[in-house]
Amino acid sequence: MQPGRVRCAHCGWQNDVGDRMCGGCGQPLYHSGSSFGSAPDHTPTVASSGAVALPPLSPDTRTAAWSAQGYPQQFSPQTSTVAATPQRGAPRFGSIAGSQQQTKSRSCLGRALISLAIAAVLLIVMMACGWAAVVRPALHRSLDQSLRSGLAAQVDKVGAIPAGSAPIVRTVTDTELNRQARAGNPQNDQGDMKDIRVHFLPGEVTMTYLLWGRPGKISTHIVAFNGRLLVQDTQVQGWLAQFETGDELQDALNSSLARMPAQDYVQSVIVGNGTLTIAIRHA
Repeated sequence: MQPGRVRCAHCGWQNDVGDRMCGGCGQPLYHSGSSFGSAPDHTPTVASSGAVALPPLSPDTRTAAWSAQGYPQQFSPQTSTVAATPQRGAPRFGSIAGSQQQTKSRSCLGRALISLAIAAVLLIVMMACGWAAVVRPALHRSLDQSLRSGLAAQVDKVGAIPAGSAPIVRTVTDTELNRQARAGNPQNDQGDMKDIRVHFLPGEVTMTYLLWGRPGKISTHIVAFNGRLLVQDTQVQGWLAQFETGDELQDALNSSLARMPAQDYVQSVIVGNGTLTIAIRHA
């Protein structure tokens, strides 16, 4: 304790002799005799131990003028705490909240897109199942029945060869066949399937058409098998293939050809360039 200084018994602040109030804690300095304060105390104080002395009171405010030097700025071997660094202003919670909101928005958008994709897949699957289970079978039955009835009506017009008659060779051209078909079907160019044309190619019979404005083609091979006419290797291209496959069409054609007179025996079938020649005899 320095000479001429009075130590506060409450906080240890070194006051001037004659001070009524402690400059460190504001507590009254109790007087002893004619002077205020306690008797001089020679106990080592903070200042004498080597620590930083606290600053005196300001003459105007009687308060201590604190500076950042009174606080440790980093770890020291003698302490296990970290000194607080003076900071100004409040934490920027707005930027953190904005980042969290953006992350949440992206997460919601991602979930919405995934849900939309799943819904689209389910819709496609439902449409495919509906097409395969309901729509396609209904359209196929209608088309197949119409095709079979039309073919049967044409085959029933073929007359049987009388017994004892010589073998008959019948030749028809695709031009004549198309003319007769158009004459017998005035709706040929007015329905959904238009511009139907039959073509006799070497070893193959084809039929071209327009269905809903899109071109398509049917191709097959006509052969003689055990005295009967048969078609094989039938293929369907275009929109018609969605309702009638090659195997289904081939089954309808063979069912109709089976209606030919049983006493007619087909000896040979020749498909040339524009002509179809069939040799038939009585069985």
